[in-house]
Amino acid sequence: MINKYYDYIVYSASLAGVVFALNKTRLGKSVLLINRYGFPGGDLTNALNCFQKKNQMTDSLTADIIGKIVGFRNGILYEKNTDIVLNPEAIKIVLQDYLENGGVDLLFHVEPKFISFINGINLQLVAKEGIADISSAKIFDASDDFTLLRLSGKDYIKLKQRYLNVITAKPAVQLNLDFKNILKSVELIDGRYWISLDLNSTDDFCADNKAQELLNEFNSYLQNFGSRIQLVPAQSISYYEYDFSLNNNLLSNPERLIGRNFRLDERLLKSYEIEIYLDGF
Repeated sequence: MINKYYDYIVYSASLAGVVFALNKTRLGKSVLLINRYGFPGGDLTNALNCFQKKNQMTDSLTADIIGKIVGFRNGILYEKNTDIVLNPEAIKIVLQDYLENGGVDLLFHVEPKFISFINGINLQLVAKEGIADISSAKIFDASDDFTLLRLSGKDYIKLKQRYLNVITAKPAVQLNLDFKNILKSVELIDGRYWISLDLNSTDDFCADNKAQELLNEFNSYLQNFGSRIQLVPAQSISYYEYDFSLNNNLLSNPERLIGRNFRLDERLLKSYEIEIYLDGF
């Protein structure tokens, strides 16, 4: 599938991954950006983690991308003070446009299964066509859930909490937000709601089942108000924190590059700060 040795392999096509890949390509590096889904955005899109903090970001690729998303038709679903909810569909379209015109090699619909650091970096992927092996000089784990770090078998991260984000239809009557799992809710410009639910699960094997049970229970609750779940994420969202006491010179990630952990609502800021510290890896 892949017969090329790259300067960088980047996983995934999160906002941070897209910005890192585009910047390295502009510097003349060969970059392969791989992604589990057929669309970019990371948990901004695949987990509906689109409630974010606005930050001052001038003279950067991140600022340009966010400006395009905001300027997109219905690109903003909510905005108040420093809070913003971006339309996940606008995020997908804008990021895909940047990638198609940015010179980055793309490999989507693949899932990393094994990583080794013998004689360089070797990453094994599973795709519909079968197993693929790719190699590079360096690899950047820009996934929002530290996928490659978890594959490396080291205890680099600690799971803190799991969430399930949804967007509901506009209710027929005022929505009573007393459902026990609601952690955060925002009424959007068009009367719909973005809602983050506590999944109450730290078990990797049970998370999907718990998510489905929670979706069914919450949807039944919404029906009391003439509403329903309108947008369901492709996956739940897992919040991990990185352990800075452990190092790996070949496999890096935004948190290690920048030197701190980021909250779930700081995806835009993380992408921006990657550009400041880009020379570090």
